[in-house]
Amino acid sequence: MVARSANGRFLLVCLLTSHRLSTLAFILVATIFSTAPLKTCEQFLLAVYILMTISISTTSLLFVFRVRAIYIGNKYIASFFGLMWLAVVASFMATMQGLDALLESNESGSLTYCATRRISRYVALNFVMPLVHDTLVFLAISWRLTTNSIQHSNVKNGVRAMVFGDYMPAFSRALLQDGQMYYLTTISTGLLAFVMLFMTSAEVNTIFLLPNFMLMNIMACYVFRKTRFGIFPENGISTINPPTLPLAFNMVNSIDRTIPSQTRE
Repeated sequence: MVARSANGRFLLVCLLTSHRLSTLAFILVATIFSTAPLKTCEQFLLAVYILMTISISTTSLLFVFRVRAIYIGNKYIASFFGLMWLAVVASFMATMQGLDALLESNESGSLTYCATRRISRYVALNFVMPLVHDTLVFLAISWRLTTNSIQHSNVKNGVRAMVFGDYMPAFSRALLQDGQMYYLTTISTGLLAFVMLFMTSAEVNTIFLLPNFMLMNIMACYVFRKTRFGIFPENGISTINPPTLPLAFNMVNSIDRTIPSQTRE
């Protein structure tokens, strides 16, 4: 048991480290690609794409762990969202040839810079698949928290619980609101980046990609860290009718006590 706990924590540390470092490296390399005089555009573009793939893949994987913790012991949910994560990774690998870059000289001709020459339509998969993945994770967690919390409910109360966190214990409400915060933030910035990529001129079409990925990274780590370390209010448990079901928090083991998950009694 101790060995399994140590291995799990080591893998988690590796995941979080690769998540943060890949995003940092992606931002740095993409900034160099866009602003520095270069002579090897294709190599830099490939590096940007690989780092972007790692960053988004690890971000999505954090939320796979989150939904598995909420549906602990449900192998069908675990398998489904594992396949969804593989689909996100596959979408980035499949669209790797969708971007081309070329060299452009400055007015004096003394320096050359890289510029995006072609963005294929199927690159839209890089936005669609993470959006579908995040939407399904958000809906699955919201549904689980709602059904775990409300014992007798009608449609109105169910909608209020899923949208506003009414009738939920403080822990469930905090999980729900963190998910809403991440989802609403990333979907708005992601849609903006998508629109700019395909509906604006070549000079500005990638200008919002870096802020979008950076914000996704920050929000994903914030939400996962709060869940991992149980940084939630202890008070404020709802006592409003309809009554709520009591929640049991399963601990992974006696050493690793920081990933609570909710199950019906």
